[in-house]
Amino acid sequence: MNLKTRINAFGEKHELPSEPLAKAFAISAIYFPEFLPELRKLDFVTSNYGVWTNEAAMRRLAGKMSTINDGFDDANQPYARALNEMRDRLIEYGVSRKTRV
Repeated sequence: MNLKTRINAFGEKHELPSEPLAKAFAISAIYFPEFLPELRKLDFVTSNYGVWTNEAAMRRLAGKMSTINDGFDDANQPYARALNEMRDRLIEYGVSRKTRV
């Protein structure tokens, strides 16, 4: 999401890699269905964060640079929290199985 934010909100030029969340859903659906509810939550807040990046891009294109970061914390905090919770859950899962799945 950080790269997408830099592209949309701030107009940087980068090539976007394939979407990692789509890969996570595919792997989880086949091998780890117990993670699907958390992935859905992460997907939801990622979508909300994406809406913010698009709104920031609109402000940038309209020349409203003084308001480009408006709403960033409201969009970023739930995203960061869900991402950290997912990461912690995956680490916990791996450690509890000593990386044997």
